[in-house]
Amino acid sequence: MDVTELKLKFEAIKGKYGIDFDPKPKQNVIGLLPTGYGKTFCAVLSSMLVNIENPISLVISPLRTLMNDQIQTLNNWNFTAVKIEPDMDSGIVKDVKEGKFNFLFSSPEMALKPYWKDIFMSKVWRENTIALVVDEVHCVSEWGEDFRKEFRHLHELRSAIRAPVLALTATSTEAVKQDIKKYLQIDDAVVIEKSPDRTNIFLDFQKADSTDLEEKIDWLLTHLRERGSAAKKIIVYCCSVDRVADVFIILRRSLGIDAYADNIKDSNHALIEMFHRSIHEKSKTRINRKFKDPNSTLRCLIATVALGMGIQINDIDIVMHLGSWKESSNQESFRRQKPILTSTWL
Repeated sequence: MDVTELKLKFEAIKGKYGIDFDPKPKQNVIGLLPTGYGKTFCAVLSSMLVNIENPISLVISPLRTLMNDQIQTLNNWNFTAVKIEPDMDSGIVKDVKEGKFNFLFSSPEMALKPYWKDIFMSKVWRENTIALVVDEVHCVSEWGEDFRKEFRHLHELRSAIRAPVLALTATSTEAVKQDIKKYLQIDDAVVIEKSPDRTNIFLDFQKADSTDLEEKIDWLLTHLRERGSAAKKIIVYCCSVDRVADVFIILRRSLGIDAYADNIKDSNHALIEMFHRSIHEKSKTRINRKFKDPNSTLRCLIATVALGMGIQINDIDIVMHLGSWKESSNQESFRRQKPILTSTWL
């Protein structure tokens, strides 16, 4: 099937999946594509076009929040999707075994367990699996040794999943690309890239003049106090859970009742929330849902990297990275016109 035939087939079935947009260039192939370019759709496209009644794709992903976000998107597109969890309902496990889900999401740790590898090698899975997708695949290189070593063993799944590998990331140097090929054992993979350069974004690097945390976030306090629920939507990334808590407490204490829209002190009117691995799953779901809502009162989220990596939030204005910054002669600010996002290291 050539490109013209693919385009015609896609146009004919868009309505079935509730898709109201066209693919961007290069989405027909494997890609190292920038944030917002539609990497999730790359994994979906083959399921829409393949001549199998109920195609299955196994998607390896590093974060639960990211899985939940993508599962919701797939459900909106009329696909069935679920993630592997330690306490899965037996009925859902049975449906997974019988190949009733188009997409099965999993952490690398869970997917490599013998129980699931046996399922992947079953007759139903062998006949219907069309892709092994590794999302945020830069984890193979950057954090494979110290953070999630199982990423570097994902090649073991290839003996069970006899299907093409689709490796997706927005973050890749030449060395990372070589590690991806090496550890997934896909030396012959075709690599398609698009530059992440965005003319509507500027980065601003600043060295803190003080170690006082309140001074570092004084601009944020002022902005939230003056603008309230009309404030820009802001993420403040911190290096640790403890630092997230420190920043959150300072903001809440300093703003007082102004930390809530219309001075109504409840979670539905909070301007500020925090997000990290240790907060309750229900709270994560609630906060993620509110922050994605363009009409929400939630304007500022203090978070670790437990939030992010592929989550679709379309109206973020400012991203601040609050952490150590090493001064060097070749690090300097660079700016472009019409900024919608600022990243600041302090």
